[in-house]
Amino acid sequence: MKAAVLTIGNEILIGRTVNTNLTFLAKELTSIGIDVDFSATIKDVKNEIFEMLTYCDNRFDLIITTGGLGPTSDDITKSVIAEFYQKKLIFSPKIWEDIKKLFEKRNIEIPAINRNQAEVPEDFTVLENRYGTAPGLLYENKKNLFFALPGVP
Repeated sequence: MKAAVLTIGNEILIGRTVNTNLTFLAKELTSIGIDVDFSATIKDVKNEIFEMLTYCDNRFDLIITTGGLGPTSDDITKSVIAEFYQKKLIFSPKIWEDIKKLFEKRNIEIPAINRNQAEVPEDFTVLENRYGTAPGLLYENKKNLFFALPGVP
């Protein structure tokens, strides 16, 4: 199985945040017999994300992205993924409830902007995130397995 890890985020490229996700994922994948054959760190830029997904889609059995699933305007990964796989974003009331519960548990008022984190590309499987508000995503197709995971740390 050939694997690629794409880390998405300007904060990594400018050195503000260390890419600990790549280290963690490579170690965990290697421990189950999957070598990471390719990795790249790219900006929160639609064309760059789309181009890298195109490159990986035809070369790797497993593609993992990290980053860009947050609620802010620069977190565009999910919408680019939906466009790449030609899927609509669909609001999930369950995810929205989970996000609200997390904010309530922390005794913080939920910003309206976080509502977009409850949108999921159709036909994707939602992966629960017990630590943050951005759920992971899984998409299986005939070519490969694709995972979108929250950013670092």
